[in-house]
Amino acid sequence: MKRRKRAKLILAAVFSAAFYLIFFPQPVGKEQFLVPVWALDLNDAVLPGKSSSGEDQLFYWFRIRERFGYVGMEGDLRYQDRLLYNVALSDGGFINFARIPENLVYRDPDGAFLYGIPSFGYPLLEPSGTRLYTVNTNLNGIKAWSGEGETIWKADFFSPLTSISLRGEECLLGLMEGKIMFFGPEGELLYEVVEAGSRLPVILATALRKDAEQLAWISGIDPQRLSIVNRKDSDFSLHYSLDLDSDFRREIILRYFEEGKFLLLEAPGGIKLLDLAKRRTYAATLPGEVREVALASERDMLVVGTGSGDGSTLLVFHPLNRQLYTKQLEGSDLFLKIIDNHLLVGLPYHLLRLDLQEG
Repeated sequence: MKRRKRAKLILAAVFSAAFYLIFFPQPVGKEQFLVPVWALDLNDAVLPGKSSSGEDQLFYWFRIRERFGYVGMEGDLRYQDRLLYNVALSDGGFINFARIPENLVYRDPDGAFLYGIPSFGYPLLEPSGTRLYTVNTNLNGIKAWSGEGETIWKADFFSPLTSISLRGEECLLGLMEGKIMFFGPEGELLYEVVEAGSRLPVILATALRKDAEQLAWISGIDPQRLSIVNRKDSDFSLHYSLDLDSDFRREIILRYFEEGKFLLLEAPGGIKLLDLAKRRTYAATLPGEVREVALASERDMLVVGTGSGDGSTLLVFHPLNRQLYTKQLEGSDLFLKIIDNHLLVGLPYHLLRLDLQEG
C-alpha cells in the first residue's frame, strides 16, 4: 500500500510539474508572479463525499464541460459529478437536471438532498443559493420557490425573457419587448421601465450589484445603450447612460465585480471595464469570443478566457490596461475564478490553482 501511495504521489508531482511548465512558465510583470500551487486531474480524482479537511474550509463550485463540483483552496475535491443535461450552481448547492425533468432536486455541496420541487421549467439559483427560481420552458414566466418547495411568487409576461440577474431575494428581468422589471422578495414590482429609441427594443444584458442598490442593463439594436440606475430605498434615479458602438444580436456579458466597484461589458472584438468610483474606462481587444472573466482589483489583475472554434486563449492583464501574458490552449472550454490572490483555472478535466505573489 505504501509503494502504491508513493507511486501515485510521484505521478501527481510529474503531472503538476508538466502543467506548470506548459501553461505558466513566466511571471506576469516585473514584481508580480503567478505561482503554481497545485493541479488536480478530475479523471483520476476519487469522489470523497464530505472533505476530511474540516468544517471550517470553504469550497467553491466549478464547471468544466460536462463535469461540475466543489473544490477547496488546498485542492480537496468535495464533490464531482456529470451533467444530466445542465446544472444550476451556487455557493450553497446545486440542481443537476435532465433535458425534460420531472422533478428538480436541490442538493448541498456534498451532494446531499435538501429539497425538491415538481418540474416547472428550468432552474436558476441566486449566487449564494438562498433562493431558487424556475423559468418557464417558453420563457414567458418565472416562479420563486421557498426552501420547503412552495411557490413564493410568480409572474407571467407577454414577451419572452431575454436576461435575468439575481441577488439575494431580489431579481432583475429583461424582456424581448425592451422592458426592465425589478422584483422584490415577495414578488412586488419595485421598478419598471420600457427602453425606447432603438430600431429593435430588446434587453440584451442585465446586472445587479451585490447589495442590489444599483441596476445595469444593455438595451436595443441600432443603436445599443448601457444604462445604470441607482436605488435608494424605494427611489430609483438614472446614474449613467452611454450609447455603445456595438451591434450584438444575442445576450451579452454584463457583470459587476469587487462589490460593485467595477462593471464589465462585452464590446465588439473585446471588453470594456468601467471603474465606477474613479469614472475610468479600460478597454481590451481580444482574440475570439469572451467566455470567462475574473478580476482581482486589489491586485490590479484581470484574467480573461476567450474561445474561437475548438481552441481558447488565456490572457492576463496587469495592470488592468496592460496585457502581460497570453497562452493558446486546446479546447474551447475554460473556467476561471479569483478568490483573494488565488486564481482557479479549469481546463478540460483539470483544475489548477495559481497564486499572485510579489517577488
